[in-house]
Amino acid sequence: KKIKDGFVTSFYYNLIGAAFFLPFFLYNPVLPSSTKMWIITLLTGATIAIGNYLIMNAYKDINPSSISVLGKTKYIWLLLISLFFIKEDFSLLQLVGIALILVASLLIVDFSNWRITKKGTIFVLVCAIFISLYGFGLKLIVLDYGIYSSGFFLSLIATIMNIIFMPNFLKRTKIKLDNFKFLVPICVVGFLSNL
Repeated sequence: KKIKDGFVTSFYYNLIGAAFFLPFFLYNPVLPSSTKMWIITLLTGATIAIGNYLIMNAYKDINPSSISVLGKTKYIWLLLISLFFIKEDFSLLQLVGIALILVASLLIVDFSNWRITKKGTIFVLVCAIFISLYGFGLKLIVLDYGIYSSGFFLSLIATIMNIIFMPNFLKRTKIKLDNFKFLVPICVVGFLSNL
């Protein structure tokens, strides 16, 4: 709640992620194996930047528990992407899980305050699409050049995208030391939870 700018929070989250993975990358630098993998890496990095921006802004309008439940819709999108693009099989149990996610998502949305929560809810649902695209791209990337190099490149690309697309970048990224002390641990925990 201390930093209310989704662009700024996303920028620092990605920057700290790139810094976290840099030593691992320098220890064993592995690059994408082809132009196609570089393109997939760039597109996947873009999904991170967009997804982080959306989720950071959603926190302004809805509570974290709602974001957590609505964010699970990423599994629906990931299943659909897997079915259509890589023809993965799915089980009846997975379909039951998807149905439960849909029901939980409908139950968690606060329709009584829809005017207030609409924007945040939409941000989370769209973010779920980008996160599922990220998951699909990450699978290809990790198989090609590993988790540490991919973590570095994806975080770096997302950071650069934040710099390019954030209006008034220098002015907006100047934060007080108190906020930075709050932001760094949150970003590190967030990154470690994604490993």
